[in-house]
Amino acid sequence: MNTIFIEKLLDDIYDHIKNNIRTITGNDLYSLKERFYKKCEVYKGDTKDLTGFTEVLVSMFLKAFKEELHIPLELENGVSKVGINQRKNQIDYAFLSPDRKIKYGISVKRACDSAILKDHEKNTKVINRFQKPIVLVQDLFRLDNIKNGDNGSFKSVTIIFKNIKDKDRPVMADILSEYEEYQHDYIILEGNHESLFNLLKKKLAI
Repeated sequence: MNTIFIEKLLDDIYDHIKNNIRTITGNDLYSLKERFYKKCEVYKGDTKDLTGFTEVLVSMFLKAFKEELHIPLELENGVSKVGINQRKNQIDYAFLSPDRKIKYGISVKRACDSAILKDHEKNTKVINRFQKPIVLVQDLFRLDNIKNGDNGSFKSVTIIFKNIKDKDRPVMADILSEYEEYQHDYIILEGNHESLFNLLKKKLAI
C-alpha cells in the first residue's frame, strides 16, 4: 500500500500556510482545524479523544512565520523551564536564544475551558488575583512562574482556537489591563479575520 499521500497531505497544508503566511487569517487556521475534525467525525463518530492537530497547525504557522521574518532564534516545542517556585512548567512553543533563554513564548489552547488546579497552583498570587479556575488563569500562572524564574521575562501569546464565552471575557480583560506586569496577550482564531502574521508580529513586538 502506497502511503506517500499522507506525507504529501501534510506537506501540502504546510505549503498552503507558507505561501499565504502574510494573508492567512486566524479564522482561516481555525477553519482548517474544523474541517479536519468534521471529516474525522465521519469515520470515528466523534472527536472526543482526538488531539494534536491544533498544535500541528500552529507549529506549521510558526515555522513559516520564523522563516518569513528571518528570526535568528531556534523554534522548539514543549520547552520546560524551572520557575520561581522551583517547579518545572512547559511552554508549547518557544523561540530560544543560543544560550537557550526563551525570548518569545506561545501557548496553544483549543478552547477556554475550566481547569483542574494542581495543589501547588492553588492559593498563589496569580490564581488568587483572578479567582477563576479556568485555562486562561492556569496558563498565565505557569507562564508567570517561568518568567519570574532564572529564564527571566519574555513576551508571550496564548493562541485560542475556539472563541471564548462572554462570562470569561472579563478575566481576559483583567489580564490584559495588567500587560506590563505579565507581558502576555491573546489571539482568538475563530471569527478573527485579521492577518495572523500581523497580529502575532505586533503582539510579540518583533
